[in-house]
Amino acid sequence: MRAYWSDREGNLSPPNALFHTRPFFPGIASPFKEGSYPVIDLPPPASIQVTQRRFLPEKKEWIESVKRALDYRIDKIVLARCEILELSHRPDPFALTAALKQKSQGAYVFCFQEGDIAFFGASPERLFYRKGDFLQSEAMAGTRPRHLDPVQDQALS
Repeated sequence: MRAYWSDREGNLSPPNALFHTRPFFPGIASPFKEGSYPVIDLPPPASIQVTQRRFLPEKKEWIESVKRALDYRIDKIVLARCEILELSHRPDPFALTAALKQKSQGAYVFCFQEGDIAFFGASPERLFYRKGDFLQSEAMAGTRPRHLDPVQDQALS
């Protein structure tokens, strides 16, 4: 597995860092092999050409989920939605990570690749930090304040 990671300040992972992955679903093996080969230098940033875009759930289902969630009058809820992109060509995931890093100042940036499969992203929160038996995590999910001015409120969204 090839791996890249940098913290909020852009510092790379320590040279002796080991990256491992866990499957998302029980009973389904991780597509990434044990052990990692660190990627130190990202290639030049790349852009992509999207030929098709789909969402799961679709917009109508998404809106219904939001309405049902609002009926519960919960103080805070985070509803996730998946976006599936079909691209004009197979991109280099590390070049996409470089582009993401430019747009995500102050975020933890990561990319894991094994063969044709890659997982990459940027998060303002530390997903986790482990040293020996010590494990630290930060809150996951952001909240933006609402604004009384509709134009400002839209900009915050």
